[in-house]
Amino acid sequence: MEQCYRKMLLNSVNYLIDVRQQLFAEIVNLAMKGEFSDIDDVIDSGYTYEFHLQHFKDSEDINVQKLVELILTLETTVDSLINLNRIEDDELTAKDNYR
Repeated sequence: MEQCYRKMLLNSVNYLIDVRQQLFAEIVNLAMKGEFSDIDDVIDSGYTYEFHLQHFKDSEDINVQKLVELILTLETTVDSLINLNRIEDDELTAKDNYR
């Protein structure tokens, strides 16, 4: 029973990590169509730029602000679950997506 519980817990944490990555992509897309549209206009097709959550923390767009808050809450929850349950990096299949 304990092993089954841990497996479900790991699935949950990995899922939350994936959700964080998807949510971040939505923030980037939303900002690029709104507040950051001037950047989107000058970036050449095929050009790669790596955004970080910090880029959006001071956004004036209330919708981006709410999504950033959600990510911060999600990160706190995931960190707490990892620490409380002594989850090791090698147990996280989604670890490449986590921050």
